Amino acid sequence: MKRTFISIFLFLSFCSAKAQKHDQHWLLGYYGSGTPPFRERLIFNFNPTLTLDSIQTKMNFEESNAAISNSGGRLLFFTNGNYIADATGDTMFNGDDLNHGACSTAYSPYGIPLPQSEIILPSPGDTNIYYIFHMTCDMQSTPAKLPQKLMYTVVDMTLNGGLGGVTQKNVPIFFDQLVYGQMTSCKHGNGSDWWIFVPKYNSNAFHRILLNSSGITSDTIQYGLIHGGQPHPGGAVFSPDGEWYSRYDANTGLSLMRFDRCNGLLSDELIRDPSNFLMSNLMEGGVAFSQSSQFLYTTTDLETNQFDVYASDIMNSQIQVAIYDTFNCPFGSNMAWPTLAPDGKIYITASSGNYCISYIEQPDLPGLACNVVKHGITLPMAIRSEERR
Repeated sequence: MKRTFISIFLFLSFCSAKAQKHDQHWLLGYYGSGTPPFRERLIFNFNPTLTLDSIQTKMNFEESNAAISNSGGRLLFFTNGNYIADATGDTMFNGDDLNHGACSTAYSPYGIPLPQSEIILPSPGDTNIYYIFHMTCDMQSTPAKLPQKLMYTVVDMTLNGGLGGVTQKNVPIFFDQLVYGQMTSCKHGNGSDWWIFVPKYNSNAFHRILLNSSGITSDTIQYGLIHGGQPHPGGAVFSPDGEWYSRYDANTGLSLMRFDRCNGLLSDELIRDPSNFLMSNLMEGGVAFSQSSQFLYTTTDLETNQFDVYASDIMNSQIQVAIYDTFNCPFGSNMAWPTLAPDGKIYITASSGNYCISYIEQPDLPGLACNVVKHGITLPMAIRSEERR
């Protein structure tokens, strides 16, 4: 594997009370074209400093991806929603035909076109077992491509000489019309189990999944403002300390709620109307917390804002910390999709395939002191905008 030392980023896929290295690697790379079956893809590796690796794999990434490392930081496998690849970059044993159906078939050259649509979590009961929670778009839905079900797939890393194999695949958890992505997870208050939250479309309902040593259970809770009405891509995230849950979409605006990691309940919702955010007709944006969980950041394709969750009036603590400029890389390098990385920085990808990434240097400092570095990193290949977790 070729190794190039360059400052780059690594996305978190879940909140956790303990620092482990399951999120140490993240793969991406524009789906592109060409005849070779295997292409170079980027691997972001944080060990102990952030470096850029590469891997030869036939996997393309459209908008969906997930990767998992073991607790020691060794890359185990990754997926684009169509199939699962092992650490060599080749298809995992029985890892083909993920998300079986018309959407998966239509997007098989590229990957599923849904951001935040896969999460990989270690089993609380067996260090060799991993669960993939995944959804796929529905080609017949109205509005178009909204997912209609959540499934899970189980990977056993003791199979195939330690490269892993799939033992259960595409097992339905529930059927319902879901938002465009926005699936996220958080460690349970007991430090072992996992909560996974999936919002329902045009609703204030959440599908709440609990993963524990006995397996998977699922129910539905209702709380807060109705989100939706339009399938605009947005984002959802738990704070690193698990005390907060936040989501943003251009149709509804920003929502911030308290979260109880023990009983999985939401409370004390605060709302910031979409009129308080600058956005273009792309209607895209996301959310991310700082590492201490004190500061919440929202991004649209035109600006980045900071909120202080310790403030007496959180929603009126909004400060614009960056605004879009006209820099091309080679397309407009705006700031649409933020994610907190293990180095404590927040990295922000643009709303189109691009070679540049912006980042927030010190997200735990207030106001402009957080230092948003626009288009501060240049990549060796283009990436899709929604390649995030």
